[in-house]
Amino acid sequence: MSLRVKVVGLVLFSFLVYGILDYGVQRTFILPSFISLEKEESLKNMDRAVQTVQREIQHLGSSATDWSFWDDTYQFVQDRNDAYRISNLNEQALNGLNVNILYIFDVDQQQVWGMAYDLDSHQEISISGLSEQLENIHLMDPESKVEGVLVTSQGPVMISATPILKSDGQGPVKGYFVLGRFLNTDFISEQVQIKLRATVLGTKVMDPETNAILALIHDLHETLVLSDDDFNRVYRVLSGLDEKPALLLQVDDPRLISAKGEKAIRFALLSILGVSLVILVVLIIGLQRMVLIPLKRLTDHTVAIGKSNDLSINFTHNRKDEIGILSREYGHMVERLAMTQKVLMEQSYQSGMAEVAIGVLHNVGNVLNNVNVSCTLIMDQLRESSIGDVTKVAGLMNRPEGDLCHFLKEDSRGQMIPVFIASLATVLEEERQVMLREAEVLHGRIEHIKSIVVMQQNYSQISTVSESILPDQLMEDSIKLSADELDRDKVMVQREYQAVPLITVNKHKVLQILVNLINNAKHACTDCRCKEKNITLRIFSPAPDNVRMQVADNGMGITQENLTLIFQYGFTTRKSGHGFGLHSCALTAKELGGSLTASSDGPGFGATFTLELPCYPGDNK
Repeated sequence: MSLRVKVVGLVLFSFLVYGILDYGVQRTFILPSFISLEKEESLKNMDRAVQTVQREIQHLGSSATDWSFWDDTYQFVQDRNDAYRISNLNEQALNGLNVNILYIFDVDQQQVWGMAYDLDSHQEISISGLSEQLENIHLMDPESKVEGVLVTSQGPVMISATPILKSDGQGPVKGYFVLGRFLNTDFISEQVQIKLRATVLGTKVMDPETNAILALIHDLHETLVLSDDDFNRVYRVLSGLDEKPALLLQVDDPRLISAKGEKAIRFALLSILGVSLVILVVLIIGLQRMVLIPLKRLTDHTVAIGKSNDLSINFTHNRKDEIGILSREYGHMVERLAMTQKVLMEQSYQSGMAEVAIGVLHNVGNVLNNVNVSCTLIMDQLRESSIGDVTKVAGLMNRPEGDLCHFLKEDSRGQMIPVFIASLATVLEEERQVMLREAEVLHGRIEHIKSIVVMQQNYSQISTVSESILPDQLMEDSIKLSADELDRDKVMVQREYQAVPLITVNKHKVLQILVNLINNAKHACTDCRCKEKNITLRIFSPAPDNVRMQVADNGMGITQENLTLIFQYGFTTRKSGHGFGLHSCALTAKELGGSLTASSDGPGFGATFTLELPCYPGDNK
């Protein structure tokens, strides 16, 4: 029998017994009484919502009576005097009454004055057809009153209309006074602590859900309760001023009582836990012996391999179920993994050696370009040297004994020789100084080639020669190694150096990175064909133990896609590039305990490369 069959069979048996007992207790004794009580509470909540709406309408009626039973209002309906209108019929009055609608009609049901007002935005609003709807109200009896809900184009409005009489309540009736307030379900929900929604009825298009609910309500005074897993949804139709259905009220009542009932049920199920505990003990013992102990042994074996990194540790298990098969296949997998690891180590070593060789060729190639420039300058200087004029002077002075003095004193050509020799000496001294400077630069570049080769020879060694040096000195040395090409391509170099601490690094490794970055910046400027080719060098310290060295240009720029690829081995955007330089520089920066990053706003906006290094070896590694 397989392990799955054993475990599944045991679990099914245990919970089958538990499920039967649980179902019997819930369905037979407890749950129906909680559901009945919950429905009664939901109906009470709907009654509270309707009563709140009616109470709001009654409050409107009280305010309307105060205004309609007033001598000033009685007089205004008859003579439309401006004093009453200016003093009382304005936005302040609607704000004070907290109403959205205030209308006055005369005895002929003609509008004397009216306004619809938004209490939130404090602006007058237009409600199409409202005046015509209110003109249908008939209030000729001093004891009459009209109250209810009126559906308008802006939504349902609670309306109260009272006849206009004198302050003592005597007539005759001169018209009627109307106050209205929009039915705010959120306000009512907050008042009665329930969730109330109102749907306008009588529109041409109603959603299918509303039509289905109306089909279930046969009487205006009937209340419908529909339940789902989370809510009791209570529906009731509210009639309008014309006694026709105007609103469908909906109260979503959370089934909290059912939830409490379920808690009571769970409490009742504690009586069954005695039996369940026996089942659980059997289940735990079975899982412990069949699954947990064998899996723990396999887990311990895996952890031991992870800690020791020794794939030769063996693990055997003689079981014949799935755990035994798993352990044997796991052992075979570890053996294959050990063989694969060995192959990968060899390939990784060969790949690393190839990268080192490519790095040497690339970095030496950068310096050799500058060496070639220096050699060309020296050769051009020698070709154009004035040293040949010395031979000509010697030919003129090669005369028989006694004639030389006469030649120098009497001959016009001889008289010019001393002046010429003085001028020639000055020119030759200048040529000597130029060639001496180029020879010194050439010597420095050859020394840099030598240091690169030595550095790469010791690349895999643990210890490296480090020295404390100012970052600006390293930056200036890098500029010197590239100065000829920068001058030739008319690239301007700007320096923005801040005071920073010394850094202890392998100088040649940092030079290798900076020279590569400066050469790349020069190529970016020349390829862009900008009118002004600028490279900005920055040095600053973002933290006391770190230094950042930046090389920024106004050249080609880098796309956002390429920013994530430029440090990958073999990636390049230049036709003559090989994709080795930045990859090698990034590896070297990481070896030094720092990082090399790039940023650009896009093509045509230049790029900035940032080399961040710790001040002391080992920081940030």
